[in-house]
Amino acid sequence: METEKNVATIEIIAKPCKMADGRTFTAYKAVQKNGKTIDCKFRRACGSIPEEDFFIDVGYTNMNVSINTKYPVLWIAKIDKIVLKSEKLDGALAHGNIKILKEMF
Repeated sequence: METEKNVATIEIIAKPCKMADGRTFTAYKAVQKNGKTIDCKFRRACGSIPEEDFFIDVGYTNMNVSINTKYPVLWIAKIDKIVLKSEKLDGALAHGNIKILKEMF
C-alpha cells in the first residue's frame, strides 16, 4: 500500500526459527501488493527490528530487490517508521477507523 509518492508502507511478517545446533533467529517476509511474500532482510543501519509482525514506511530509494539468487530478497537500508501490527489493529478498532477496516475485510 502506498502512503506518499516516494514512500511505501510494507507489511512485514516475522517468524522465529531455530537452527539444528539450537541457535535461534527471526526470519522476515514482506507482503507484496498481490498478496505474495518475498524474503526481507535489513541492513545494520536500520537498527533494532521487532520480532513480531509490523508495518514499515520506507522510501523507494532505501530499498532494493536482489534477484541474483535463486529466490529474490528485498533489502531495506533505512526505515522511516515502524508500527507494530497489534498497535495498528488496536487503533483501527478503538477509533472505529472505517477505511482501515474496509481494507482488512
